Amino acid sequence: MAGMKMNLNNRDNKILIAGTVFIVMYVSYMFLLGPKWDEISKLKGQLNQAQIRLTADEARVKVLQMLEKKPAGISQKVVSREQWTIRILSYLSSASSQSGLDLMLIKPLAGEGREVQFSLMCSGSYQSLYNFLKVLPKLDVDIIVKSLKISGGGSDRAVLNIDMELGAYY
Repeated sequence: MAGMKMNLNNRDNKILIAGTVFIVMYVSYMFLLGPKWDEISKLKGQLNQAQIRLTADEARVKVLQMLEKKPAGISQKVVSREQWTIRILSYLSSASSQSGLDLMLIKPLAGEGREVQFSLMCSGSYQSLYNFLKVLPKLDVDIIVKSLKISGGGSDRAVLNIDMELGAYY
């Protein structure tokens, strides 16, 4: 068979060439392009996540810059940290009752610099949480939600257990 010459007509030659080209393209795709495209898609996902984090960090910086410029609804007199904490506690209490959240605990935490942090634990519906988050910007002070943990839920009228860390600046 080694010295045998194959006689193929024109059509068979074209099919053989097309099949060979297809096999070469498929093998090059599987071993060269496929892994690179997977790597590109992973990097694209990481880039999107980094852009989202960057946007959130830029928004936080803008809020902090506004807080530095704005006295946050306080008169020009100097207010002690304790007075400020009591004022924020009353604002948070009224905001939670306005929104329909059942307040279980508000605890002041140690903050850095001119920030006072609070841990707030409450329960309520999705709508109550939404109402609370809508009331926060309308208060006379700037309060930032630093973290929000929600557990429970599952149906339309589910009771959620909500744990928040809030920051206020004086």
